[in-house]
Amino acid sequence: PQSSDRRGIGTIGPFDLGVGQSICVDMAFVFARADSGDHLTSVGEMYERVDAIRTFADSSTLGCPLLNAEVLTGIQQIPDQEIGISIYPNPVTSQLSVDLPEQGRVEVLDLYGRKVYIAPVESREHTISVSDWPPGTYFVLVDIGENQYSSQVLVYK
Repeated sequence: PQSSDRRGIGTIGPFDLGVGQSICVDMAFVFARADSGDHLTSVGEMYERVDAIRTFADSSTLGCPLLNAEVLTGIQQIPDQEIGISIYPNPVTSQLSVDLPEQGRVEVLDLYGRKVYIAPVESREHTISVSDWPPGTYFVLVDIGENQYSSQVLVYK
């Protein structure tokens, strides 16, 4: 009996991105299982698929911008009170407070990169209700002028 298990692990990087810089990475995950033969036959089939993908990538004008792939961007981590941004409490159960030194914008993303909250911040103090959010880790992005800062918060119940 053949297993349908398709576990894998991969890594890219490390990348050292400055604030506002971005990088485009094309990736392909290749799997193959031969209908007959031993495991080396499957490995040979996988190599053939990799070669086909490599040939396509080398001869294609397609790339990250046209394929709408994920773009990694350098964002400053918020230093400890250095610029006057406070995000508390962390972890949080119901109300997340975001204090800024001036007007700006706050965006919150879940671990999948989906925007779960976005709002302009007109005053120094801003409160976000997280009581309806599923427990987990979220990324708080703060825009002040031309600068963007990030922090992680944990929502728990």
